[in-house]
Amino acid sequence: MLVTDKSQIFYKIYDGTWSFETQLTTGLFNNVNPTIVQANDGKIWVFWSSDRAGNYEIYYRTSSNNGVSWSSDSRLTFDAGVDRRPSVARTQDGKLWLVWYSNRNGNNDLFYSYYDGSWSSFGQQLTADLSNDKDPSIIQTQDGKIWVFWSSYRAGYFQLWYKTTMDGGLSWSAEIQLTTTHDWDEAPWAIQAKNGKIWVTWQRNAANDYDIYYKTFDGVAWSSDTGLVTDNADEVLPSIYQTANATVWVAWSTSINGDFDVYYKKTLADYDVAVKSVTSDSTLAFKGYNRQVQVKVRNEGLLSASFSVTAYCNSTPIGTQSVTGLVSNGETTLTFVWNTTGAAFGPYVLSATATGLVGEEDFTDNSLSGSIVLLTVAGDVNGDKIVDVGDGAAVSAHWYPGPPVGPLGYSAACDVNADGKVDLIDSAIVSARWGQSW
Repeated sequence: MLVTDKSQIFYKIYDGTWSFETQLTTGLFNNVNPTIVQANDGKIWVFWSSDRAGNYEIYYRTSSNNGVSWSSDSRLTFDAGVDRRPSVARTQDGKLWLVWYSNRNGNNDLFYSYYDGSWSSFGQQLTADLSNDKDPSIIQTQDGKIWVFWSSYRAGYFQLWYKTTMDGGLSWSAEIQLTTTHDWDEAPWAIQAKNGKIWVTWQRNAANDYDIYYKTFDGVAWSSDTGLVTDNADEVLPSIYQTANATVWVAWSTSINGDFDVYYKKTLADYDVAVKSVTSDSTLAFKGYNRQVQVKVRNEGLLSASFSVTAYCNSTPIGTQSVTGLVSNGETTLTFVWNTTGAAFGPYVLSATATGLVGEEDFTDNSLSGSIVLLTVAGDVNGDKIVDVGDGAAVSAHWYPGPPVGPLGYSAACDVNADGKVDLIDSAIVSARWGQSW
């Protein structure tokens, strides 16, 4: 917030209602880019950048009584370069990790340190690319991994990148690009939600219009970029947080009223259902015979969820089932039966969609395409589109009526009538369809 043409830091507290604005910094100099954390002992720390020393350096204040009183300002960096945009995280061992960017080596790079009663190994360099790296955000996930996200100009325009460490900074992963558009992506802010999902929000400049975007990581893959606030005003500098009741909040600064004010959005409730896999017990299906399709779904929200799931072969629905009261982080597998009667020969993509819930924010994982199944003539157990000696040999090799069994054991592809056995019935189907093809 600007006071007498100088930026100062203010704060408000939410406890069901918002408190009055309280000014944290003063002086005839700029105080910008605040970041806040609470330590294990309950002490609140606020870090920011200030130009009071002639160039921007990192300062901090602390409060041990929830903001009733604050310590005096303490200067943390002492370098001729500019030190900006601090980001802080409390790790599981009680340390406070701080990361920021500095041009002390000629261009903007990331640096970090951690506090464990004192500041240790202060100012270690994290990135060293010849392009500018800026706007870091640091988190630790439930598995102990520390993640640092930032914006880099190395692609010729600003994009989001990240790297991780599992050993407290002794070694770091390769640097991974997170966004790949030709728009400018800057000022990321990350959290891990209580359901384990990582959320990253940032500002995107497309055609000179700044909007707020986000994406999530479910432990396997990143979702697509999703616009959270996309209007004709400029929205910048987002931050994200999840409260104890599982509500995800995103706050940002916007020019929607002519000058920049702070706005926020929040999820209505932490509902998040996801389709995790869509599979069949075989890559072959036989016309006139049923084939089973398994759909695994997961409740990635914190609240129990009831929803419906529809399975498809290509765009044709093969059935809808209900899931009732699936607990947080719970999974269940639904079995659908695909009746192939009337379907044309050829490959089919299996997919499934879970209905979205009121208050759900992330719909990117509600649908999933899975296995590809070839619908062929009954008896074509090797999938070459004709029933011949090769199919008879395959049934013999996978003979499985119960002991004794064939040398290769049970194969779902050879189980033409899908009764869990490869026996005389399957052999008879091969014989009856001998020479048929498509």
